[in-house]
Amino acid sequence: SSAASDVYKRQGDALCGLGFEGVPRHFLTKSLATISRPRVRAKVALEPLTIQRQSSAGQVMYRSLIGSRDAAINADFESAEGCQRNLETLMAWPSCGRFEPTSSVIATNALGHAIGVIATTRLSRTRALIGQVSVQPEYQAQGVGHALMSHACEALAAKGLKDVALTVTEENPALEWYLRLGFSELHSYDAYVWTDEGVVSPRSLECSR
Repeated sequence: SSAASDVYKRQGDALCGLGFEGVPRHFLTKSLATISRPRVRAKVALEPLTIQRQSSAGQVMYRSLIGSRDAAINADFESAEGCQRNLETLMAWPSCGRFEPTSSVIATNALGHAIGVIATTRLSRTRALIGQVSVQPEYQAQGVGHALMSHACEALAAKGLKDVALTVTEENPALEWYLRLGFSELHSYDAYVWTDEGVVSPRSLECSR
């Protein structure tokens, strides 16, 4: 409603006046009724995302986030160890939904090295969340991310879920990719981060994905 929008704007203005910066983010959803099949140019295998693979998955996340806006506003994404902690939180704590192991996998190359990861949770009886999806830069644009997404969507649909959601920073180039995969925007919002003399500090008021 317009009243709620006015309240949100006033709150945002107040935070900006205190030294915070609003970072636009988008909440996207996609129906699981139709799932496209990927064309994967790289030779990959998909393996379960387990506790034992959290470290290698964290390395993948870190490499994919180096120099990104998300790494600048979230302290977890500044290191491989922090990325691993982020995955541990998704897998162990229900703050972002209950972890779904069958739809959460690691992509490995011909040498068995992790090159991609997707982690999913269940938000409700019908909706799932993609809490994290990352592909190492040198394997991007080769269908690896599409293979991860397709596997996750098929596994979630098989469990009776109807749609899947994710959040993405507006400056993230993956936003356009998500839209091409059939995601659409449900709403947008700002995540507020503390700035020190105009430099963004990795302390956010929003739990990032």
